[in-house]
Amino acid sequence: MVPPVAERPIETDKRPDLHISSNELRLSQLVLTHNKYSDILKNIRMKGVLMTNGKVVAICISPTAGAPMQEVQEIEAITGEGLAGDRYSRGEGSFNKGKQGKRQVTLINALFVEGSGFAYHETRRNIAVRGIELMDQIGQEFHIDGVRLRGVKYSDPCMKPTKLSGKKLAFRDVFHDRGGIVAEILEGGTIKVGSSVIPRTKDY
Repeated sequence: MVPPVAERPIETDKRPDLHISSNELRLSQLVLTHNKYSDILKNIRMKGVLMTNGKVVAICISPTAGAPMQEVQEIEAITGEGLAGDRYSRGEGSFNKGKQGKRQVTLINALFVEGSGFAYHETRRNIAVRGIELMDQIGQEFHIDGVRLRGVKYSDPCMKPTKLSGKKLAFRDVFHDRGGIVAEILEGGTIKVGSSVIPRTKDY
């Protein structure tokens, strides 16, 4: 008779209990979430650095006050005067008659023009830009390629663009708080459609 084989005892896991409390689990989840969104914010900041500069999307000039604005691909910015061929550079604009150098160049955010019912030339602003906040440039120096400018003040929207364009839209209302800025030219040069708009680096 064959003797019965003794059953070997089943080995149990002798590792210490790895029970995780609900608080510890919640904490670990919070850490993972924090790390995830930290990476996302880091990427956003990096993209922000790469997208600091804006771009010129339109350039418009008018030879005299009230004359139609013409879109051009490039223009010469004249120190202390304005854009070559534009009424402001000769002191013949509606807001600087006889006062050459008082109102040199106007800029507007292209984002506000798109879908407004007005074309770039109908806003009667000289330069439409994209990718920067123009209001931040008031009192600050900035560049358009090699041209150095300083933001002077907000450009209040009036009804002249409505009258001259023949539109029923009230330009003053459509561009309320979106009128752009007036700037002066500190160092002249050539500005082209596609030129980089380089704001001053923020110190905060």
